[in-house]
Amino acid sequence: GVSAPTPLFSALLNYRHSSAGAASDQEVTDQADQLWEGIEVRGGEERTNYPLILSLDDLGEGFSLNVQAVAGIGAQRVCGYMQTALESLVHALEQTPQAPLNSLPILPADE
Repeated sequence: GVSAPTPLFSALLNYRHSSAGAASDQEVTDQADQLWEGIEVRGGEERTNYPLILSLDDLGEGFSLNVQAVAGIGAQRVCGYMQTALESLVHALEQTPQAPLNSLPILPADE
């Protein structure tokens, strides 16, 4: 078992896929403008109970990475790891598709 107050899960990977039939960015912006008409946003902050969240948005033609992390983890460092891993995977699929996954570099060159 997991003893209190240790969380059962300490990280979350959120993969989001945007389908080709989704509304255009301009349509979404227009709809949002209509919904928020007459409302003034005074501030906001995205929060989570997880020490680490990596959100990967599949945009069809590319990816967007967003990391929320507690101070000791380093969000930019996690993004660097993910970027290196994705670049290695793409390169291997294009150049050496038979390469074993565990042979791909996943750490940035400076580490």
